[in-house]
Amino acid sequence: MIDFFSNKTKKRLKWLGFFCLASLFLFLLTEKINLITADLGRHLANGETFLFSEKRSALLKTNFYSYTNPDFPFINHHWGSGVIFYLIWLKSGFIGVHLFFLGIALVTLGIFFLLAKEKAGYFWTILVAFLILPLLAERREVRPEIFSCFLGGVFFYLLWTARKKQLSSFWLWLIPFLEIIWVNLHIAFFLGLLILGIFLFQSIIDGWRYQEFSFFKKLLKISLFTSLATLINPNGISGAIYPLKIFQNFGYDLAENKPIWFLENYGIENPNFFLLKIVLFLLAVSFLGIILKKRSIFSWIDFLLAVLFSIMALAAWRNMSLATFFFWPILATNFRKIFSLPLKIDLELLSAGIVGYMGLFLWLYVFVFAQTNHTRGLGLQEGVLSSANFFQEQKITGPIFNNYDIGGYLIFHFKNQEKVFVDNRPEAYPEKFFKEIYIPAQEDPEKWRKLNDQYNFNCVFFYRHDLTPWGQKFLISLVDNPDWVPVFVDNYTIIFLKKNEENQPIIDKFKLPREIFAVQQAF
Repeated sequence: MIDFFSNKTKKRLKWLGFFCLASLFLFLLTEKINLITADLGRHLANGETFLFSEKRSALLKTNFYSYTNPDFPFINHHWGSGVIFYLIWLKSGFIGVHLFFLGIALVTLGIFFLLAKEKAGYFWTILVAFLILPLLAERREVRPEIFSCFLGGVFFYLLWTARKKQLSSFWLWLIPFLEIIWVNLHIAFFLGLLILGIFLFQSIIDGWRYQEFSFFKKLLKISLFTSLATLINPNGISGAIYPLKIFQNFGYDLAENKPIWFLENYGIENPNFFLLKIVLFLLAVSFLGIILKKRSIFSWIDFLLAVLFSIMALAAWRNMSLATFFFWPILATNFRKIFSLPLKIDLELLSAGIVGYMGLFLWLYVFVFAQTNHTRGLGLQEGVLSSANFFQEQKITGPIFNNYDIGGYLIFHFKNQEKVFVDNRPEAYPEKFFKEIYIPAQEDPEKWRKLNDQYNFNCVFFYRHDLTPWGQKFLISLVDNPDWVPVFVDNYTIIFLKKNEENQPIIDKFKLPREIFAVQQAF
C-alpha cells in the first residue's frame, strides 16, 4: 500500500477536517437574534430579577410577569440559564451572549466529534458529520437547550470512555454534580438519568456475561446520587418531576412541539425534515446490517440511545438538533462495523477529499449565499429595538394587550414599567386562559369588546407577522376599528393606541394612514 501522506501531514489533515467542520457548523448556526420572538429577552429579565430583586421567590414559582395571571403556579425550570445569560449580557451585551452560545455549541460539537472518533475512527466521523451538519445547526436561537446538548454530550462521553476503561471511573462522580447544574438550566435534565440508565442496563448485561459486577455497582451508586441531585432545585420534588407534568397544562399549540409529519401536512417546508428521515432510515438499516453480519458486535447502548432520540426527534421539531448530536457517533460506529473498506484505499486520502469538498462548500456558502442573506451575523437584527424605544420615548402607558410571540420582548424592555397580557410560556398560564380568553378575543369582536371593558387596554403591541388565523383576523379588524389608531409600524411590530384624551398628542403626531395597510395571503 502506498502511503500518500506522512504521519505529520495526516495529523494536519485531520485538524483541517475538524476546522472545516467547525467553520461550517458555526456559519450555519450564526444568525442574528430576532429579539421580538425570541425567549432571550425573558431569560435576561429572569437573570436580573433573580440576582437583584427581592421577588426572586415569586419569579421561581409563579407566572410573575403578567397582569392577567401573576400568581398562577409555575415552575421556572430554566432560571439558571437566565442568570448565566444576564451576567454575560451585563458585561458584553447581546454580541457577548451570542458568542457564548456559539462557544458552547462549538464545544458540544467537539465533544461529540471526539466521541465519534474514538468509537468509529476519523473517516466515518467526518463522513457522517458532513451528512448531518444541517441538522446539528437547525436550532439557531440562543436558548437554554444548548446546555442540554452540551451536558448530554458530557454524560455520553464520560460513561462511554469509563466503560471502555479509557478514563478512570472516578470521573463518573462528576455526573451527580453536573445533574445539579442541569436541573436548574433546562427541562431536558431528565435525559441525564435516561442516558445513565441505558449504561446501567448494559452494565448488567456485561456483569452476567463476564461475571464481574464492579462497574454495575459503581453506576448504581452514581445513578442513585444523580436521581437525588434532581431534587436540588428551587421547587424540590415538584421541579424534579416537572418534565412528566409540563404538558398537563399547555393550552397553546407551538410549531416546535409538533412532529414533523404534522408540520409538513400544515404546509411548513424545511429540507431538514427530509434529511432527518434519511438519517433515521440509515440508522435503522445500519442496525439491521449489524445484526445480519455479526450479532456479537451489536451495541445495546447505541441501539437504545438511537431509539430514545429517534422518538424525541419524531415527536417534536425542537428535538431535532439535540437528537442528531447523539445520532452522529452511533451512525458512524454502525458504518464502521458494517463496511470493511479495501486495504488499498487510504482513508486519510479519502478524508482529505471530503475536507476539500467541505472547504469548497464553505467558500461558496460564504461568498454567494451570505451576500444575499442579511440575517447572518452576530447580535441583534437591525431595527429590532425600534418599537420598544418608541414606546418609551413617547411615554406610552398600559395596560398593554399583546400577542403571544412578543411577550418576552416586552418583558425585557418594560418589566419595571408594565406587565404583559401574555407571554410565550404556555405552561405559565391556565389552559382555559388561551382557549376561553386569549384566542376568542381575537376571533370575535364582541368578546374583544368585553375583554377591553374588563382591562381597559390603552395600547395594543403586536408582532405583525403572527401567522395564527386569530392573530391576523384581529389585526385586520383593529385597523378598521375607529376606537384604535395605529401609531407605529416597522418590519416586526405594530402599535395601536386607544383613541382618548391621554393619547391624543401622540396620535396627532404619529397616526398612520389607513392606505398603508394591505392584506396578504400568508401561504
